[in-house]
Amino acid sequence: MKQFRQPSLLAFLFVIWFMGLGLGQVFTFLFWHMQELNGSPTLFGIASIINHVSEILMYQFSKQIIDKIG
Repeated sequence: MKQFRQPSLLAFLFVIWFMGLGLGQVFTFLFWHMQELNGSPTLFGIASIINHVSEILMYQFSKQIIDKIG
């Protein structure tokens, strides 16, 4: 419990929580919105592929980004 008193940990947890809110909104409503726009199943698949490829790239380069930015 002592760790939860550290401001840096609290800031990190807040950022994780806030990003989770944003990503939750995207994943919940993206395909619903594309359905409303009469998007095809192919478009849904392409959107998923772009999402997954960008996640893989970020995982691959995350160490370099963290080392550079801090």
